[in-house]
Amino acid sequence: MTTPFTGLTRPALASIYLSVSESNYPGGLRHPKHGHDPAYITAVVEGAYDERIGHADRDVASGALLFHPAGEEHAVHFTAPHTRVFRLEPRAHMLAESRLARADLSHACVGPARERTMRIVRQLRDAWRRPDPRAIDVALAAGQKYTPARKKKPAMPVHPPRDP
Repeated sequence: MTTPFTGLTRPALASIYLSVSESNYPGGLRHPKHGHDPAYITAVVEGAYDERIGHADRDVASGALLFHPAGEEHAVHFTAPHTRVFRLEPRAHMLAESRLARADLSHACVGPARERTMRIVRQLRDAWRRPDPRAIDVALAAGQKYTPARKKKPAMPVHPPRDP
C-alpha cells in the first residue's frame, strides 16, 4: 500500500532530476504502517520520531539522513513537539541514466559519503525555497561536482646551490 507524503509545507517542487519537498509534523502524530512509491532520502531538519520497519524500531533525531527504498512499509510516531523533514525523490529516469542502484542511494546516507550528501541536501533546501525547478537542477549539479580539498604536501625547502 503506497500513500502520498503528508504534512507538506507547500507542494513538492519537481525538476527533471528529482522532486524535493518539506513536511512538518506535530508531536504525538502517528502514521500507521504505510509505504511510498518512490525511493527517497529523508533529512530530518528538526525534531524526532520513532519509526518501525518490519519488526525493527529505530529512533530518528534531527540531523539524521535516511534512505527508504520504493514501497518500503513503515510506521511513524512523531515524538518531538515539532518535527520537520526534507525529502529528495530521484526521478526514475535519473536513476536509469546514472545507473544508480538501491545500494548506491543507501550508501549516500552513511560513512564518508554522508557529509557530501548532507551538503547536497543543504544546497537543495536553499534552492527549494525558490519557486523555480531549474534551481534544483543547478544545486544538484553543483553538489555532484563537489570534491573535498586534498591536503597539500608541504613544499620541499629550496636551498641555493653551494659554491664548491
